[in-house]
Amino acid sequence: MTPNPKAAERRRDIRVDCNDTIRWKRPGRLEDHKAWSNDRSPTSLSFITETQSAPAIGDVLHVRRIVTDRWAIENHVIRVARITQASSPNLTFVGCTFGEPESIEPASETDSRLS
Repeated sequence: MTPNPKAAERRRDIRVDCNDTIRWKRPGRLEDHKAWSNDRSPTSLSFITETQSAPAIGDVLHVRRIVTDRWAIENHVIRVARITQASSPNLTFVGCTFGEPESIEPASETDSRLS
């Protein structure tokens, strides 16, 4: 993958490619969407999800990812900053920024149920 010089100028942190399976939802909604992480940095995350369920710019998301055999909750405020259509019309890239970590009780940081 060749770095994009214009994109690099906008980014404060170096991004690392990743391919985690993640689950995301908007707080207060009964939903559970599957996605695949694309890259992340200390201040951001991007992922690919189905276009029909893609969030909107400004949405706050709850995200969890598999760590070993458990779902780990991302304890940042995750806000959608950018939406880009992928080459497939069924998939959308979602770029998010991290805010201040939320207070999460230690017992609720992981969920052993892989769904």
